[in-house]
Amino acid sequence: MIDWRAVVATANSQAGLIHLSQLRERGVSHPAIRRAVAAGRLERCHRGVFCLPGAPRSWERAAHEALLLCGTGSVLSHASAARVWRFDGFQQ
Repeated sequence: MIDWRAVVATANSQAGLIHLSQLRERGVSHPAIRRAVAAGRLERCHRGVFCLPGAPRSWERAAHEALLLCGTGSVLSHASAARVWRFDGFQQ
């Protein structure tokens, strides 16, 4: 049985987004993902990246999308990183 609470918790910690590999780590099969998309439980945002329905679009979501698309070891840099770290002069 799929623990959808774990899926939702992971997505919520990433601005409503979850990567295919994270779904698979939580025991969600490819057919279950297809069913979840068809049922409206998940939305496909990019290849391999899904979001919870109603997750608001925001700067943080765009940053998380970029990190999930680029994969393990990817980081934000320059102005994006400065904004995350709340450096003076970078809007939050």
